[in-house]
Amino acid sequence: LYDRDAFGAIDPSMRKVYSSIVNSLLKPSALLYFEAKHRTGENSDTLGPPFHVSKETLESHFNHPVQLLDPLY
Repeated sequence: LYDRDAFGAIDPSMRKVYSSIVNSLLKPSALLYFEAKHRTGENSDTLGPPFHVSKETLESHFNHPVQLLDPLY
């Protein structure tokens, strides 16, 4: 699954709904690829959309291992 910041564009209060649907559709061996914003600074978790997405956020929402790649900026 390729998610080009759709997860990050969703209001954080609605992310559980999105991730539940995605988790129900994927096979255990599926690969998830997320492009997301890594915002820093004051209010970084509330500024958006797109909203900040951390590794911990992805791990808590999806039933697959998370590995971060180097940022492209």
